[in-house]
Amino acid sequence: MSRYIILGVIFTMFITFMACSDDVNSPEESEWRDLSSLEKSIVEADNQFGLKIFKNINENETGENLFISPLSISYALGMTLNGADGETAQAMRRTLELNNLE
Repeated sequence: MSRYIILGVIFTMFITFMACSDDVNSPEESEWRDLSSLEKSIVEADNQFGLKIFKNINENETGENLFISPLSISYALGMTLNGADGETAQAMRRTLELNNLE
């Protein structure tokens, strides 16, 4: 039995050392780039929408644990927005905080 424990410890150490290796394909600093102004605007809109939806849901669900995915909600509504027109599209843009974006 102790042989299995020792082998388990050795195997765990081996996996740990392999996971900490520097050979992982991590992006080099030269691969990073600054966001464009449009990308920054989209990030800001997504953040504002996420905070707004969390606040609204949290007001209705007081005393409960709350877990939502604002990004998933934003994606779903964004896909719906692609098919919307007129007043509906404008209302969805306001809801998603995308008023000034095309």
